[in-house]
Amino acid sequence: MGIDIKSRTFCIKSTKRAERKEFLRYPVIKSEKDYIKAQKEMLLRIQEMKLEDVNTRNMSTDEAEILMSCVKAGYLIGRYEENGLELRTMDGKAHPELFSTSITPSGAAFLKPNHTDAKATIALIISFLALIVSILSNFLDMKETIDFLICLLKSIISKTQ
Repeated sequence: MGIDIKSRTFCIKSTKRAERKEFLRYPVIKSEKDYIKAQKEMLLRIQEMKLEDVNTRNMSTDEAEILMSCVKAGYLIGRYEENGLELRTMDGKAHPELFSTSITPSGAAFLKPNHTDAKATIALIISFLALIVSILSNFLDMKETIDFLICLLKSIISKTQ
């Protein structure tokens, strides 16, 4: 067993590329987007498992941390602290305890976020386009009116001279 330094994933080193097995499903999290994606993958993975099969001792450190953050956020039912201290081993690895593999309503809302912002943006764009179309449809009438006013001003100026 070795460590692939580039992606920081634990794997079995082999001469054949096809035999390489990745143990850590989550590469180093570099952004909030990666973190949220990892949380969603963890929720879906836990939901498909039986409670007896969820064992943080078999998880990588990163997977255990992500599972703990899901329990802390209330996406899964479990506990992550006892007597005010987080459930961790001496090496600092998180060991949250799950009571169920069911996702809570807040976890379901996290998996399927509300798209009201996108809908509002689309409605705003449509309104802006409708405004432009209404202005352009009256453009010829406005041009005729402006031409009439210019001619009227020219005639007034020519009469005063």
